Amino acid sequence: MLSDDLIKPYEKRIQRFIEKEVRRFELNQPCKCSVKKRDGTFRMEAFIGGEPIQPTAIYFGKKEQAIFVFKPINPSNFAFLEIPLVRARELIDGFDTFLEEAMNVDLEDLMIAAEKESFQRNEMARVVSNPSYEQLYGSW
Repeated sequence: MLSDDLIKPYEKRIQRFIEKEVRRFELNQPCKCSVKKRDGTFRMEAFIGGEPIQPTAIYFGKKEQAIFVFKPINPSNFAFLEIPLVRARELIDGFDTFLEEAMNVDLEDLMIAAEKESFQRNEMARVVSNPSYEQLYGSW
């Protein structure tokens, strides 16, 4: 699964890509998302799907969650729309392709590498936590 911690090292690269490339997306289903109103306040707003939006930024929130900022293309009553990474992948067709281009990495390969690393870490922790590990270490 693509997680926020896998995206973190690519934050600046994604931001540069967003600034350089103009991409337009549409929400593919009804949803509720956080919006920044023109008066500076935030609130949840319902969308019906099909609203055209354009990415403008990425940042990591309080919980180290990757949040993508989009601006509406059509005149709207809000200034920005914020969507966390996991929701953006659900709500926006072609978002994975956009991330791959921005990061210059195949997401599938990135997730497989992360799973292997996690498995190796867990396996090493399991081996080291085995009481007989210390007795067997260096016994050859």
